Amino acid sequence: MNKAEEKIKELGFELPPFTSPQAVYVPTVRSGNLIFVSGQGATREGKPVMLGHVGSDLSLEEGYRAAQVCGLNALTVLKAELGDLDKIKRIVKVLGFVSSAPGFDKQPLVINGFSELMEK
Repeated sequence: MNKAEEKIKELGFELPPFTSPQAVYVPTVRSGNLIFVSGQGATREGKPVMLGHVGSDLSLEEGYRAAQVCGLNALTVLKAELGDLDKIKRIVKVLGFVSSAPGFDKQPLVINGFSELMEK
């Protein structure tokens, strides 16, 4: 097991199994030294783990955990592309979308679930 996967386990997480896309898209596209990852939802084996809007149906903490699930899914497709997560040198950009209730204004704190997982 590589260092990245050991760290993931140390943090109390595990990579989900790779599942084929549920729509017409490819999970990753490589261009030179860069790999672009298609959108990853809060799903496990193709099924949603959380549904609703953060700020009404889901708490900020649940939204944060959903963003972590998205991060683990992104790492899974990167592992499928690279074979080894230790080959990742840097995350260049994160673009996150949060399904929010009207008036909810803490989307950056939700996306931190993804960002902080990548940082660790």
